[in-house]
Amino acid sequence: MHGIRVTITSKKRYKTDEKSINLKSSKVNTHMLRHTYATRCIESGMSAVVLSKLLGHADIETTLNTYTTVFNKFKDDEIKKYLDYMSQLH
Repeated sequence: MHGIRVTITSKKRYKTDEKSINLKSSKVNTHMLRHTYATRCIESGMSAVVLSKLLGHADIETTLNTYTTVFNKFKDDEIKKYLDYMSQLH
């Protein structure tokens, strides 16, 4: 298996990047795969409440704080949807 794309969040830059990896030659760990899974769930539109339960977080704040950069990426898209909707009402 190769060419899997994982998500890496830099704690120093608070930026999320993607890169392709080769599982045979890389140092991928289960935490990286878990983070990638969670990121893809958010990108697909899954709510934070559902994701929090799937990840086994006792408190939704854990999910929101851990994946803040990913949620923020989609915040602008959601605000645009609202503004577009509101402009159609006039």
